[in-house]
Amino acid sequence: MMRYVRFDTAANAIRHAIETLPPLVRKGAVLRGKVMTEYEPADVLENYVRQLCASQNAVIRDASDLPYPKDVIKSVLRGCIRGKNDPETKRCLMSAYIFLASFQDLTKEEREAVALIGDIGAPGSEISPERVRVITTFGAPYAEVLLRFKTEVEQLDRELREGR
Repeated sequence: MMRYVRFDTAANAIRHAIETLPPLVRKGAVLRGKVMTEYEPADVLENYVRQLCASQNAVIRDASDLPYPKDVIKSVLRGCIRGKNDPETKRCLMSAYIFLASFQDLTKEEREAVALIGDIGAPGSEISPERVRVITTFGAPYAEVLLRFKTEVEQLDRELREGR
């Protein structure tokens, strides 16, 4: 698997990509030869960056928090990746693409598990009896979400390597 960058570096690359979008693409007129009537690429990227930064410490995030459907964000990012010649910017954009895997469709139980378990193990957190109960109660749903996350990271990485 390719080595990717931290989310904040990827967020800065997306901001740079927005600034360097050709005017017609920035306004949503053309993306990969198709007319984009519903979504403006610059808006898609700006809102995706905002969401990434809002939940920067989260490993798993709720896909319902995404500002646009995941496929739309993927399409815009792929268009930006194809249009960049600078290897570092391209690598950052590819990382932003991979970060989409952290946004998972969560059930109510999984959302609760992510909220309660997400900060366990953070520096300074202690494993109290209450934390043990939380892990015992919500460990299985959280593990299921992590497995989906890992699978999607591998899928997105494969898509990038295959140029899809």
